[in-house]
Amino acid sequence: MAHAVEIVQEFRRAIQEAHETKHNEVHKLRIGVSTFYPLYLIEMLHAIELRLYRNLTVEIVSAYSLDLIALLQRHELDLALATSPPPNAQITSICIATNPFMIALRGKHPLAQKTSVRLDEIASFPRITATPGYLHT
Repeated sequence: MAHAVEIVQEFRRAIQEAHETKHNEVHKLRIGVSTFYPLYLIEMLHAIELRLYRNLTVEIVSAYSLDLIALLQRHELDLALATSPPPNAQITSICIATNPFMIALRGKHPLAQKTSVRLDEIASFPRITATPGYLHT
């Protein structure tokens, strides 16, 4: 029953959006952005000019990734840029970027001559990790 209600709601939304497009009414694209994304990315999204879609406005919503997923499920967002979203059968996720994890080693360190290192290879070596305001060894 829940799936049937959701399908009917999506069908009604699609008809409404088609009607808006036909009558040149303004349509809003709601994009959710994780609070962990850099500010320049959010500013860049605000600056996008869609010349071919004059009747389309873009609304940017900033929230934590899990909150963005909830907003998508309630159809309050059209798409979201979220960091590490959990798997969800109701939402299609596409990886658009990855950031490599980097580690700095002294030149004479046994692993320094390798072009890549797996995490299990560094597990036995003492290391220093930094978090804002703290230094852990």
